Amino acid sequence: MQLCTQTSRLFTQGPQSPSTAANVASPPQHTVLCRLSDQTFLPSLLLAEATVLSPRPASLTSGALKKEGTLRGAVNVMPGPECKWSTTETGAPCGTDDSSGRLAPVFVYGTLKTGQPNHRVLLDGAHGRAAFRGRAHTLEPYPLVIAGEHNIPRLLNLPGRGHRVFGEVYEVDERMLRFLDEFESCPDMYQRTRLHVALEGVRGPLECFVYTTATYPPEWVHLPYLDDYDSQGKHGLRYNPRENR
Repeated sequence: MQLCTQTSRLFTQGPQSPSTAANVASPPQHTVLCRLSDQTFLPSLLLAEATVLSPRPASLTSGALKKEGTLRGAVNVMPGPECKWSTTETGAPCGTDDSSGRLAPVFVYGTLKTGQPNHRVLLDGAHGRAAFRGRAHTLEPYPLVIAGEHNIPRLLNLPGRGHRVFGEVYEVDERMLRFLDEFESCPDMYQRTRLHVALEGVRGPLECFVYTTATYPPEWVHLPYLDDYDSQGKHGLRYNPRENR
């Protein structure tokens, strides 16, 4: 397996409509990549030498933010731009291997990490493939808070505020990515976006998918910020597993 260690220029994103949710924090606009259609391929992640083919226009999808104390509102959904995975000198597509096809890096920072309550779903082959690639931290600070009725970790989509957040990178296939979208109730509860991380043992930044929270009660911004989530941490806010709700 060969990881890409550089990122190319960002794809151009067209204008989007602001959130219509009332009395909800309004973070910077961002690209949401959820709900892959049956006809689309696994989106690539702006890795080294990625080539843009035909970016598709943005479309708007409204969803009720029903869970964990979030408010009702609309989120902007944009399909991922179509692009080719780069090739290396050996001819192997970047982020792939010969046996499993295309893989995409995903950064996890909460209950999906090793030793945390939901890590088991990444190990279940029935959901698809997830290959651990190492510990990592975000290049930019983000607010990582524990919020809602069930004490769920949330990475608020407010880059530049909070701490550099530690987590893990997994390379997943399309089947696992689809499962994670459903598991994270994307795009209603979380939105799958992109950010850059520093991966241990790898030079240069790596761009990964991540499940962030873009629309939330304004008081969440004032909660304590974490840099490395642990469900059993000193914060004392114990995560309530799904099976107990």
